[in-house]
Amino acid sequence: MQIVTLREMLEMANLPSPALNAAADAGGVSYKTARNAQRVHDEDPELAKHVRDGTLSVNAATQILGMAPGPEQDEVRKAIATTKNKKAAKAIVGQKKKKQSKRFGTLEMPGLTGEFNTLLKVLENIPKLPSELRNLKHSPHRLSAEMGRTFKRALDGLANIDFADLVAAIDEAHKELDGIIDRSSKGAVSA
Repeated sequence: MQIVTLREMLEMANLPSPALNAAADAGGVSYKTARNAQRVHDEDPELAKHVRDGTLSVNAATQILGMAPGPEQDEVRKAIATTKNKKAAKAIVGQKKKKQSKRFGTLEMPGLTGEFNTLLKVLENIPKLPSELRNLKHSPHRLSAEMGRTFKRALDGLANIDFADLVAAIDEAHKELDGIIDRSSKGAVSA
């Protein structure tokens, strides 16, 4: 977090700021840690403050950011606000993270939040599919040949979808979502 803060101070003073990877090297931390610190700094000032205060690690803060927004994340944030050290914060985040979500490589999939989040995450993760398959070459949980064939058949099914049918399905989904939004808006007005 100090590296991120120093880079920000240099930029505010209109001085040259090193690239994040160079700053990480100079500070003796990994690029991944520096990148995560930058993310926490940019996305959540409250979590960044806990990291700077030394009561939360960058890794735990990143895990909190990765949780689905809602009551569970709010509960973790409240508990983190009262902790006095990183060890206690790590235990809190670890317990909730185990319960909340599943992560398949770089693909984030919610474990208990229902159909909405599952559908949303499927759509968000489609662009990551090629790199995720490349990453499986180095994974201890590689796909078997049969799993690969099954996956390939599913992809072939997607590839065979007619573009006009895909556009029609998207249009139909938009209509359904517009109906949900309209009904919700009317309910809010009348309430």
